[in-house]
Amino acid sequence: MKPYWEKLKDPRWQRKRLEVMQRDDFKCVWCKSDDSELHVHHGFYRRGAEPWEHDDGELWTLCRKCHDHATQLDECMRSVIGRMRPSQIYILFFIVAAFKRHIQKIDVDPADFGEWADAFDPFIQSLPQFESEIVNMLNKGRIN
Repeated sequence: MKPYWEKLKDPRWQRKRLEVMQRDDFKCVWCKSDDSELHVHHGFYRRGAEPWEHDDGELWTLCRKCHDHATQLDECMRSVIGRMRPSQIYILFFIVAAFKRHIQKIDVDPADFGEWADAFDPFIQSLPQFESEIVNMLNKGRIN
C-alpha cells in the first residue's frame, strides 16, 4: 500500500484538486486569500477511501495558514471527543446536526467570525426546546 503522500501525486488526485480549486476561484474559502500557497483540505477522511474518492462537498481550498489552523482544530476536536462518554458524544452530535440545519437557513460568510457569532446566538437560545427530546431519548435507552 502506498503512503498517503505518494497518493497525492496520483493524477486522479491532481485532477480532483484542480477541480476543487477552480470551484473555489483559486481562493482560500476561509480568509479569501488569493495570493498564498493553496491546499485542498479534506473535511474528514472516510476509512478505505482514496484522497480523490471524496465528494466535492467534503473538500475545500485553504491557504497554508488556514489549512494549518483547520488541521489543529481537527486534532483539538478529536482530543475533546476522545475524552467524552458515548452519551455525551451522541448529545454533541445532535446539537451539531441541529446547528447545521440552522445555518443552512441563513447566509453566513464562512470567513466572518462575527457573522458566525451572530448566527450562533439565536441557535443557543433555541436549545432548551431540544432538551425534552434528548431526555426522551435517554429515557428510551437510545443514549447510554
